[in-house]
Amino acid sequence: MGKKIGNVSTLNIVNATKESIGEIEHIENVALILYSKETAPLLSLLNTGNIGQTLEIEHDIHTVSGSFTLDAEYLNAFEKPTTIIANGVVIVDPNVTVEHLTNTHCQFLINGAIFTTTKLKGSIGIILKNTNGTIRTYDHQLPRFETGKVKLTNGYLEGLNDHTTLLISGKLLLDAELDIDLFSRKIADITLTGKAVLFENQEKAFHEKSTIIRKTDIIPNGYQEITKTLHLNERSIKRFKGGSIFTTKPILFTESISRDTFEAAFASIHSTSYIVCHEDLEDLVYERLHQFETEVVTYTDAFRFIDNEEWQQEDADVLDSNTTLIVQSNLTFSETLQPEKLYENIQAIHLFGTIYTANSTQRAAVQKLLHTKNGEVIDVSKQKNKGLGNIGELTL
Repeated sequence: MGKKIGNVSTLNIVNATKESIGEIEHIENVALILYSKETAPLLSLLNTGNIGQTLEIEHDIHTVSGSFTLDAEYLNAFEKPTTIIANGVVIVDPNVTVEHLTNTHCQFLINGAIFTTTKLKGSIGIILKNTNGTIRTYDHQLPRFETGKVKLTNGYLEGLNDHTTLLISGKLLLDAELDIDLFSRKIADITLTGKAVLFENQEKAFHEKSTIIRKTDIIPNGYQEITKTLHLNERSIKRFKGGSIFTTKPILFTESISRDTFEAAFASIHSTSYIVCHEDLEDLVYERLHQFETEVVTYTDAFRFIDNEEWQQEDADVLDSNTTLIVQSNLTFSETLQPEKLYENIQAIHLFGTIYTANSTQRAAVQKLLHTKNGEVIDVSKQKNKGLGNIGELTL
């Protein structure tokens, strides 16, 4: 029996054989299959679900990822026909001419965006064999590429030339004190692959300049952004002094917090995550919510917040009775853990991540205790023969 594979972005069978194809039992979905004239008959041997596109390639293949600058020297470097698969952003250097595009041996498959000078916009198609993205232009200067967490402040903007194009892969934050006039003057365009976080009063100016946004969080004006999970008790909650907060992370309130202390701490809470509190505070938490969609999880006696843990039998033994489990990321049970102990000490499980059970008996126990299921319960014993998950590029 061959391997089972999930989704594949690019499947390369240009140099495949019957034997290498035979190693794969099944592939769920393939976005793009590359094949050669010689390997075209092997397409019928592939056991796949949906196929987005097939493309015949007649020569060598190179792959580049992330941000890639295409200059004249690169185009001249190849002495024989070569296909370049570019996953990410390709920036065409100003030194590239129509003559370079015409004479190069390179052809590009682009999964992302390509930025070129305006004068080359009509000619760039010469080297594009296929593109699953956008073609954008710039005039004055090369786009600036940033990765990771980027915060736009007035100081950052002052360091840019006017009409700068920004390419960002990661998370973009706009400072609360950002000068919108300065932003409009310095930024020509923002292409973001990732997440943007900004304030209500910045929305109009930002969206006029931005494209390819996967997700945007809007912070209401006057709210303080909280960037990590809050675990608050009777003392630590007092630092908020009646303010309003915005967060995308969980907030955990311990049993020690009194109703008076809670009421004095917050004017409003805007959360796109969930809130954990004792049942005695539940009505007050709802009163402070800025939006109806926020989920509130309550407990009666004790709770345990699980970020990433592996449990042996001893971990289940020491739980307080009537414990409510909140699983944020991963919880893995060892094979020795007895399901009876779960029933004995756990009142409810609220699942926002993944629980890995060692067998179907543990899985059944978890399913019975689930009160919130915003995640997965995976029986590892049934996963051993499932094969590989999703793959970006697979060569057979």
